[in-house]
Amino acid sequence: MVRYEPHRLMMRFTVFTASYGICIFEKDKLWGARPGTWQTDGFMHELAVTEGLLQIILDQVQGSNVTRVYGVSLVIGDLASIVDESVQFYFDILSKGTVAEGAQLCVTRVVPEYGCRSCGFQSAERSQSYRCRACGAEDVFIGKGQEFYLDSIEVETADV
Repeated sequence: MVRYEPHRLMMRFTVFTASYGICIFEKDKLWGARPGTWQTDGFMHELAVTEGLLQIILDQVQGSNVTRVYGVSLVIGDLASIVDESVQFYFDILSKGTVAEGAQLCVTRVVPEYGCRSCGFQSAERSQSYRCRACGAEDVFIGKGQEFYLDSIEVETADV
């Protein structure tokens, strides 16, 4: 068994969710969609995310002696609006006929954390108004919980 850790090789990608859409950035590449475009024909945004994820995996193992990818570790923040089961569902469909066919996704969830720039207070709970619970300032930021990245890939390699 070989454990590739693409994030150590600058293969980390980030998903930004906002009112204008979802974008996946990996190095200088951009995958993304604007609201409505990823839901054409009833598809959810997890389809676009999973397409990008699979492409990153296939790019990483291309040209190596990898014969099969059997495990993919992801880190997903609770605020990333990503449903684990949907990603696995789309991954199973999209990966057919590739070295990643049949790979199981292992998801580590990250609990949101909010902080105040004014007083430094941190909390796992957000106030309804985005005001700091400690000082009342409106300078609250999201410190954790929006992550979405490929942590590692577990593969089989051919005997050399």
